[in-house]
Amino acid sequence: MVFGCASSKSSAPTATGAEQKPTGAPSPLSGSPSLPTSPSSNPQALVDSLTNREIDILDLLAPRLSTKEIAEKLFISTTTVNTHLRYIYRKFKVSKRREAVEKAQALDIFKR
Repeated sequence: MVFGCASSKSSAPTATGAEQKPTGAPSPLSGSPSLPTSPSSNPQALVDSLTNREIDILDLLAPRLSTKEIAEKLFISTTTVNTHLRYIYRKFKVSKRREAVEKAQALDIFKR
């Protein structure tokens, strides 16, 4: 028996015991019409995808508070603040605090 052979069309277990998908198989996430649209393609869906805590973080980013200051105001760790920031950046498709604040302003998140 050959383990982990990429050319095999069966779902035979590999040496680690994990099943291997046949090569050339379509990804379950590629182009499936039943999947919801990306939140970034619909502004309201993007706003709705934010958690209450992410909105709290955005509110404190606007006046340019530091990570430490945000953590102290929300009674959470700086690591937790950074985790929320990472999720916000991913959802907004940005890489900087100012970009996140600008996007939030464009979506009228601060008026809610």
